[in-house]
Amino acid sequence: MNLKGISSAVLLCSTHLSFAGTAGPVGDVSPSVPKYYVGIEGGASISAETHFEPQLGQGNRNVFIAPNNSDWSRDLGTTGFGGLFAGYIINPNVALQLSWDYRSGYDYNLQATYGIDANDPNYFAQDRFQTLGDIKIQTFLFDLILKPEVNWGGFVPYVKGGVGLSYNQMGTLRNVQMAFNSNSVAYDIRLAGDSVTSFAWDAGVGVDYFFNSNVNIGLGYRLVDAGKLRTSNAFYDPVRATVSTISPFETKHFYLNELVASMAYHFDYA
Repeated sequence: MNLKGISSAVLLCSTHLSFAGTAGPVGDVSPSVPKYYVGIEGGASISAETHFEPQLGQGNRNVFIAPNNSDWSRDLGTTGFGGLFAGYIINPNVALQLSWDYRSGYDYNLQATYGIDANDPNYFAQDRFQTLGDIKIQTFLFDLILKPEVNWGGFVPYVKGGVGLSYNQMGTLRNVQMAFNSNSVAYDIRLAGDSVTSFAWDAGVGVDYFFNSNVNIGLGYRLVDAGKLRTSNAFYDPVRATVSTISPFETKHFYLNELVASMAYHFDYA
């Protein structure tokens, strides 16, 4: 082969493999798999720091006072999740996927302090905010998945991102005074929960391992913005026998770091 022919062959080869990047040696081109797939997934959902605070200025009769020791931000803990997905492979590099995931078991817990004596900084009042009911998060996401056209011994990496909707439910949020100096509890506010549907998105990376052209397992990480979480403004207080309204709590972004394990089955229609 002459020099011109060799140069042309090298150029064509490098163009075909450029999508895989230059981080290391490129493996075999991935085998063809059926275009449709369904699967299950699950893993750990870790709440990021969440700014869950009362919404003032909404005409409610009562308001929560900001504590001295916090800006209301807290992570809401770690829980498990599970879900289902279905997808369509456009070509070896691109796939579209619909997914539904369900999470529950998050918890908001804040011990708040309020200085009440300027001459004695050690004298302060305390109360606690805590969820009595469950916090449930459901997401319905439409993802674009990108893969290099390679197969390293059955392993195929991917990146993905998508948008969709979340349906979030929160149980009762309790605000109870912590007794001190032998004083009795003066209030025990039970703020009713609420549900909300909002915009959600995710972005992630991972790797799939193909046992054959029909079955694969996967492991990945994704960041999810599950959207809004809020309470209502209605409360009752069994200590003071009071029913009224108060400033509701809300966060506009509930961020989740999630570790995901999955299994999928690939097939074609006859």
